Amino acid sequence: MTITPPYKLVLFLFFFCIKIAVFAQPPFEDFDTYIEKGMKTWQIPGMSVAVVKNHQIVYAKGYGVKEIGKSDKVDTETLFGIGSNTKAFTAAALAKLEFDRKLKLNDKVIQYFPRFQMQDSIAGRLITIRDLLCHRTGLGTWEGDFTHWGSRYSKEELIDKIRFLPPSFSLREAFGYGNVTYMLAGEVIPRVTKGIEWKRYLQDNFFAPLDMQRTCTSTNDLKTAGNVATPHTLWKNELTPLPWRNLDNLDACGSLNSTATDMAHWLVMQMDSGRYEGRQILPWIVVRNSHIPQITLNVEPYNNPYFPSSHFLGYGLGWFVRDYYGKMLIFHTGSIDGMESMTAFFPEEKTGIVILTNSDAHNFSSALMYQFADKLLNAPRKDWQAHFFLSYLEEVQERKDAEPAQDLSHKPDLPFSNFEGHYYHTHYGQITLRYQNHELIAYPSAHPQTTGKLIPWGGNTFICEWTDKAWDRSFLQFTLENQKVIDFSMTTRPNLLDPAV
Repeated sequence: MTITPPYKLVLFLFFFCIKIAVFAQPPFEDFDTYIEKGMKTWQIPGMSVAVVKNHQIVYAKGYGVKEIGKSDKVDTETLFGIGSNTKAFTAAALAKLEFDRKLKLNDKVIQYFPRFQMQDSIAGRLITIRDLLCHRTGLGTWEGDFTHWGSRYSKEELIDKIRFLPPSFSLREAFGYGNVTYMLAGEVIPRVTKGIEWKRYLQDNFFAPLDMQRTCTSTNDLKTAGNVATPHTLWKNELTPLPWRNLDNLDACGSLNSTATDMAHWLVMQMDSGRYEGRQILPWIVVRNSHIPQITLNVEPYNNPYFPSSHFLGYGLGWFVRDYYGKMLIFHTGSIDGMESMTAFFPEEKTGIVILTNSDAHNFSSALMYQFADKLLNAPRKDWQAHFFLSYLEEVQERKDAEPAQDLSHKPDLPFSNFEGHYYHTHYGQITLRYQNHELIAYPSAHPQTTGKLIPWGGNTFICEWTDKAWDRSFLQFTLENQKVIDFSMTTRPNLLDPAV
């Protein structure tokens, strides 16, 4: 038996206590107060935060509760959905496979999916894996996500349906944020690894070596995980818990669930040239290349009133990239039903932050990130909380102003029963309207667990209140010809789900 000398034990305890003290030290003096005020302003039930500096976690803490009305507290090991922060993992996996000479990011998609098509046939033949990873496919932001999000369609069916989506731009002309295209990129992985699926590849190459023990790829894993946050949204102007949305059919774009601690390990690797605790997890060149902008976004290059110190905004491989007070800022947000996340870091400062929340009705993650950045860089202090809250209120008002005016004095041109029928959309599929007990009920075929009740709004416009609270409500505007119903148009949760009509 080896006896530890007393002086060594004292030194160990001394440095252990120092580490704990540093770990618990807030990043700036009013950090906790700022978070607690923000959570109250935005009605956020729970939040988990971690800060990384010089390759180690220097601060980590949970705030609030896992579910409104309950007392179970959030901590740094609480699982949240990270949404689109999943994309950096998918991009890193494919970039690593390129480094391993299993593929090239400039390989055309049809090389791996010969039947793949887009509505723009030329784009369909030319589009590459890199195009998928940096959102320059020609499709508009969130295009088609009403069909994709939590639907009964398989990955194969969703990939086949891409050909029905109308392009908003020419290939590589402009940035259009895509989800189904990232899922498609993830499906390349088993085709070049002898059948290793996306989730297994991430587990073996990232989660295990980065000691991300709590991170998982599906809501199915949450049933036995324990310490899980509940999603929340604003429904009829009240904060409401939601069931977890299963996104297995879109996995590579946004299905990861993780903790502040686990995500902090991911940021350590990003800022330590691909290393974690001395081990090379990703080749340095792979990490570096993922941070290089592949396409620029349309922002004011100078005299920007909100970002006067920034001159460009671009997208790399799974990361947004911008300059901020002379430093490079690399970040990404993530939103799914009832969850909002943020990861951000300054590689030159070797400092980053992870923010996980269990509400989707806020922009506080961005406010907190920029407040943290200003303190880190000793920049002029700005009330980011006020800025983002005002922007949020303006956005809510703009959506309200865009709604059709209610006019209950103007009755529908036909009896309710005449609006009954099967309506078909080439991308979504069928929505059936049934006249039952003097009410019109909508049955969307791709989401059989959801129904909607149609209520007259004025003329041949109805408001549809969905049983899926994350969908909220939609306006259905019907077209009539010769006293017959021809079709209807609608959008569903355009601020989060799909802005397309």
